[in-house]
Amino acid sequence: MTDHELWDDQSPERDPDYEYETHMSEDYANDPKPAQAAEWIKTFTNSVTPFVLRRTEDVTGVSGTGVVADGVIFPDMKTVTRWRGGTSGIAQTCVWDSPHHVKRIHGHNGATEIEMVPVGDLMKALLAALAVEQTDPESVAEEDRDAQRGWNEAVWHLQDEICMALSFSFNTFGPGSKEES
Repeated sequence: MTDHELWDDQSPERDPDYEYETHMSEDYANDPKPAQAAEWIKTFTNSVTPFVLRRTEDVTGVSGTGVVADGVIFPDMKTVTRWRGGTSGIAQTCVWDSPHHVKRIHGHNGATEIEMVPVGDLMKALLAALAVEQTDPESVAEEDRDAQRGWNEAVWHLQDEICMALSFSFNTFGPGSKEES
């Protein structure tokens, strides 16, 4: 079963016949999930920086080209790489004192570059989406109420999708997950 199939099995929102309105109370603007999700996201902001090693030329003939390894840089600059092993079949994990050491050993004079994954920017975008507030449709002009309800519903769906994605991740790898048992 793929992650996507697992998600679909656990998510009534993925069902095309699912009635969102039956699950959205008029008080959905006070749903605590977006605030909880924002707090969860903040715990990961500025913790680690993921990256990939992208190789344009395989100087040694071992790793191939394209993305050949995944990595993470910790706040103290310790770095971990995990080779994908696409060509060699060897998926090795290495710990380094800094990303500069990774580049010095595996950079091959520019044939391999470290590309940072912009997690900080992604986290900021998620936090911004979770901070969008809804407005009571009764507080706007009568001719604008349907549009305000549509906006509120769109915000609710966006925030709910973010919360579901985070809940899925947390439930998959967090406390009490199968991995921890």
